[in-house]
Amino acid sequence: LPPSLPPRGGGGSGMRRRVVAGLVLWARPGSGFFTLCSYNIHEGGHGTEELFAKFFGPRCDVAVVNEANGWRKTGVVEVAARYGFALELLATPTSYDIGVLAKRSAVTMARGAETSAGRQSASHLHHGVLHCELSPVSGEAMVHLLATHLTPHSTARRREEARRLAAMVRRLESSDGESTRHRAVILAGDMNTLSPLDKEDHAHLLPVLLPNQRLRAKFLVPGHTESQGEIDYMPMRILLNDLVDVAVAHDKRRKPHPTVPTALHVDKLHAAPMRLDYILFNDAAAAHLLSPTGDILEVNALRDAYTDSASDHYPLVVTGLAAPRRPPDPPSPPRDPLDKRSQKPLHNKGHHHHHRPRDPSLPDCQPNHRLDPDGSCRPS
Repeated sequence: LPPSLPPRGGGGSGMRRRVVAGLVLWARPGSGFFTLCSYNIHEGGHGTEELFAKFFGPRCDVAVVNEANGWRKTGVVEVAARYGFALELLATPTSYDIGVLAKRSAVTMARGAETSAGRQSASHLHHGVLHCELSPVSGEAMVHLLATHLTPHSTARRREEARRLAAMVRRLESSDGESTRHRAVILAGDMNTLSPLDKEDHAHLLPVLLPNQRLRAKFLVPGHTESQGEIDYMPMRILLNDLVDVAVAHDKRRKPHPTVPTALHVDKLHAAPMRLDYILFNDAAAAHLLSPTGDILEVNALRDAYTDSASDHYPLVVTGLAAPRRPPDPPSPPRDPLDKRSQKPLHNKGHHHHHRPRDPSLPDCQPNHRLDPDGSCRPS
């Protein structure tokens, strides 16, 4: 890990961290903990070698990459391999390609069946979704990662994208042949949408959004005007019906940081500090990946001298995730004492079910006889 990361407090664990924007997962060797990253690198990134040397290589075990434009043609697969990563790439109709990096020493990765390029496919996603099946080498349970990039043009279209992504999550939860509680699903990437969980931070936004037609279309409820409108939270509400925003739900030490803008302020739609990049877990992912002690998870936007100008987004980083593990199997239900298929009979034939310890002074009765209160045996 980079020497600039201060040590994590408590007990000399050796795990080190810093404040981040992008979704990152890093592991201390042998610790079973991961760092997961999501980073919109801006149109292919500005210097691939530097991007891997300063960010992906030292910080990430798994990384969702938005705007991996031209990566297949410019030899980034080979660069990734030199830094120990496997790389899956989805070519999109918009050329704003989507990638997933997975460090070979920590994770095995395979492309999943829900992968779909955007616009021209039945998914109707603007850019698309890249589905990867991740199996960390130190864990037991597979994690389904959906890497996506939602449309920047219209909240109405993002509502439909959110519905389709939610349907994908539900399909994954019910179709991989495992018990439902084992199906861990993560959705991550540049969602281009505002969250109702940040609503108290958006009071300043309407005066910024209303004068600009493109900003109104991107962020306001359809039917807005130049003088009146409200922020459309519905795309994120749809996703939050099935998923949990870990930045809010599982890191109680700080409020989530905005992921735009940066000093590389090239997108006029990043008109104010906003959180547009997210990492969302289903319940099973939270059960598999959150630390058993619950005290080391951090979700942040990484801000440093490099990320200030490397892209127009900060990377979103989640540190302190545990290697996926299966919850213990539930205890077997108690056996029915009357079920003769599962155990020997509890009583011998001819004996009463409610019997006391036998008095040796009383006679033994023959079969089909009973012992009366006067001590004699009579036919039953």
